[in-house]
Amino acid sequence: MRHLWIFFSILSLSSWTSPAQAEKEGPYRDGYVPGALPFYTPDLGFGVGGALVYYRYPKATTKYPHEHVVQGAWSMRELKTLMYDGTHYFNDDQFLFRGDFGLTLLKTRFFGVNNHYDQPVEEDYSSFKWFATGSFLKKYVGDWYFGPFLDLRTTRITQTDPSGVLKRRDLVGSNGFTNIGFGSHIRMRSTDASFHPTEGQVVDTWITYNLGYNFLQEDKNFLKIITDYRKYFALSDKEGSVIATHFQGEFNFGSPPFRRQAMLGGNEMMRGLFEYRYLDQNALRGQIEYRSPYFWRMGGTLFYGVGTVFATPAKLFEEQLHSSGGVGLRFLLDKKEKVPLRVDMGLDEFMNLSFYVIIRQAF
Repeated sequence: MRHLWIFFSILSLSSWTSPAQAEKEGPYRDGYVPGALPFYTPDLGFGVGGALVYYRYPKATTKYPHEHVVQGAWSMRELKTLMYDGTHYFNDDQFLFRGDFGLTLLKTRFFGVNNHYDQPVEEDYSSFKWFATGSFLKKYVGDWYFGPFLDLRTTRITQTDPSGVLKRRDLVGSNGFTNIGFGSHIRMRSTDASFHPTEGQVVDTWITYNLGYNFLQEDKNFLKIITDYRKYFALSDKEGSVIATHFQGEFNFGSPPFRRQAMLGGNEMMRGLFEYRYLDQNALRGQIEYRSPYFWRMGGTLFYGVGTVFATPAKLFEEQLHSSGGVGLRFLLDKKEKVPLRVDMGLDEFMNLSFYVIIRQAF
């Protein structure tokens, strides 16, 4: 792992001292953006990670590039992960594939299934998981795409607290699970850029029916609906300040494993909260972010998020509303495409501090 870290560090320095984008003769242009840095998050602890972003515009008139990203990380809290995510267009943007794949070995924390900070459950557990998802979409009207969606996941719970809730196997998925999900994906994108949008919007909705196979437990099937809306506002010219907004709703019908329930926290939405800090059947989440103009390669952000989880729609207005916020720095690894290395410092509602170091914007 140390040699992998050195390798990514050398690539990162080369991308900072020379343009990462490679202009080529012919109908397309492409580029790569490598990076590696140490990181800290409340759920993963201290660690080191590396990523390689590759993009390609098939034609000079293409609005959005193909994007392929490979990421790997290791942390002191038993994290070992390797992930890929990609977006690829076909036939003059008439067809679109979006997918990701990942393997993760992780020690993390379980806080119970509810929406309260002073909940009595707090226990460590270890797990191994792999997942693969894919959307195969066709353009129909304007910028709207629609098509089938496939979601495959397996999680093994490898170690639990001997006196904890997960050890009793009462919770769905507490001994591991396999989900096979089939559904549909609707997508609309009208932003002016891919990596640093300053105006436009993105809409995604996934509707997936999941067949559940839970080891040593009754099989549980469930329906999951996720809707995601992002809107960007330019406050001045294209090189100036931007307000970015992001809203998500996640709803489960049936009995999903606890790791597939709706949650708050993480490095993208509700930064500052421990991932899976609040967990239940449904969630509503939102965030707003101010992005400053770049000076040379440097920029800054201010962000704030709110959200809640709830068991049923009838209990939505009875639950606590949680918040987090913070500040961030942005360093452009690719000046032309504005692909940033982001360093965020987030605070939760009780002033617990978290740091995130990741390539690309949070949303």
